[in-house]
Amino acid sequence: MKKILLSLAYLLTVFVGFSQSPFGAKQNISTNTGTFPKLIESGNMDNDSYPDIVIGTSIGNTIEWYKNNGNGTFSAQPLITANLSMISGLVLADLDGDNDKDIVASSETMNKLVWFENLGNGNFGSEQIIANGLARAGSVKAGDINGDGYIDLAVAVQDNHQAVWYANNGSGFFGAANIISNISNSAPACLDLGDYDQDGDLDIVIGYRQIPSVKLFNNNLAQTNTPTFTSETNNVSSGNYFLTDVSFGDIDNNGDLEIVKVDAYSNAAVYDKQSNGTFSETIYSNSNSSSYTAIARVSDLDDNSINDIAFGYSGSNTTDAVTWFENSNPNSEIVIDNSQNDVFSFTLSDFDNDGDLDMATISSSENHLNWFENNTYSSTLSNETHNITDFSIFPNPTKDVLNIKTASTTPITVNVYNVLGQQVITKEITTTHGKLDVSNLKNGVYMLTMKDYNYTFKFIKN
Repeated sequence: MKKILLSLAYLLTVFVGFSQSPFGAKQNISTNTGTFPKLIESGNMDNDSYPDIVIGTSIGNTIEWYKNNGNGTFSAQPLITANLSMISGLVLADLDGDNDKDIVASSETMNKLVWFENLGNGNFGSEQIIANGLARAGSVKAGDINGDGYIDLAVAVQDNHQAVWYANNGSGFFGAANIISNISNSAPACLDLGDYDQDGDLDIVIGYRQIPSVKLFNNNLAQTNTPTFTSETNNVSSGNYFLTDVSFGDIDNNGDLEIVKVDAYSNAAVYDKQSNGTFSETIYSNSNSSSYTAIARVSDLDDNSINDIAFGYSGSNTTDAVTWFENSNPNSEIVIDNSQNDVFSFTLSDFDNDGDLDMATISSSENHLNWFENNTYSSTLSNETHNITDFSIFPNPTKDVLNIKTASTTPITVNVYNVLGQQVITKEITTTHGKLDVSNLKNGVYMLTMKDYNYTFKFIKN
């Protein structure tokens, strides 16, 4: 199967000149968000069947959520808060184990990390403090860091020159800070969680603005039963003077993770660890010299079982682009849109439940929230172009839902196994575009098999 996919990837890159964006035209959700929206996430906030949108504003002091009405429109809901200044981190996660998405945010100027409980059906509680004294708190990520089955939080704190994590007791109560990185005058600004070394625990990549570099820290949980972190000897990347984002993603579609770096003063790049401990670099050049790359996300946008990479841009112009590189080929940049002003963040989700990943973006300097429908499964495009395999899964990695595309008109039983070979999910898929809820799985690597068919897929739960 892997040889087939690699061959297909090669053929697609050869004919990249014939490619086009799978996305339709920009559709406004709001042209009057809080001032300077900076962060965006998506998830089901009200227990219906459609993913909603949550944004955090940098100047407006607001966290806002927009209900997906299920018909291609979204409606603004009561503010989560209007009193959290300079929101610098935003994540959706079930902190209290009641099977809905709570909201976590950090404030760069109020120096704190907080969360808002989802009370059900789209109602939210008041701010709850996780930690104070976090001088210029930045990026926040959620995951089970200590392996106890509960969602913990990691945050980069620039002026404390630390990256720390907080253990959740399962009810949304957090203990004291645990140190991941404590390097003098380093100013960690961004981070991400993922099982980079595939040992069943969550490792952390951190981007520092004052050192300036990207470093990978391995979680020792699988080896010592204690969640402590050891830095790789070699930097992932050096000479990065204004890092805006670091993240994990399976760029080469071989089932393990690479590291994506975004820096305002240099080209975005992907790094893969080599056998000698160094990291190889693949550069993704920005074709517009007046803008810089602000954000990157890895996922299978055209559902051909090969991951793509998409970028949002910011710059001196009043129009900035969103682009994608098909099959993550660094020579295949295709414009999705170039009509927004400062795209600092975007989110990918199947907003219309048609089996492909749509995109929602924030245009920060316009105070706009927009979405772009993915037409991979629209009747206006030929299915023959996109049905490269009879069976496929996406997105990979995934946080909540794994979409399963099949060519079978009869029900198929899918089984999911962890790295120990234990079956953790079995479900019958009755449609050609089925959905598998993996939100309750611990972060890590899993295998999905289809009963009575010779198909096995490796996927990563983040």
